[in-house]
Formats: sequence, structure tokens, C-alpha cells
Amino acid sequence: MQQAYCELTPTESPAPFAIPDFLKRISLAEVASELALGEAETALTLAARRRRFAAANHPDRLPAEARLNATLRMKLANMLIDEAVRRIKKPSMPK
Repeated sequence: MQQAYCELTPTESPAPFAIPDFLKRISLAEVASELALGEAETALTLAARRRRFAAANHPDRLPAEARLNATLRMKLANMLIDEAVRRIKKPSMPK
């Protein structure tokens, strides 16, 4: 029985996780550039951008070594998208 178990265990340890380059971009300007939010954004397009960004950057989807950077990137992206949503919802001032 023990022999069968030993045969199933890997003989080599997996390579250490290397943080991808995109997760190293943690400045506000870098995240804003990635999001590329434009003036013509709608609530729907902003929601889609948020989902797309989260699919690649959400800390729960990444190894522990990448979670700190991923969390920071998500916070910045959410802040930028939330601000864009507020601009859309703000009533325009009469001229």
C-alpha cells in the first residue's frame, strides 16, 4: 500500500511562482493606462471593464505570492471605475 502511495507523489517540487509582469504594475498611472477609461463610457461599459479586470487580477484567483500586488491593483481599478461612474451619474450643469 505504501509503495502505491509513493509512486503517486511527485519526485520534483514545482517551480516557484514568478509574479507576471502585469501584476508588477501597481502605480495609479499604470492601472489607469491599462483600464483606458474614455469619456464615452457608460455604466454598462464600466461594469464590463471592472469584471474583465477582476477576472485577471482578483487576489482570490492568484497564488499567495501575488495577492498583495493583485489587491493593490484591484483597489486602484475599483477607485478609478467608481470615480468614472460618479461622473456619469452627476447631473450636468445648465450653461
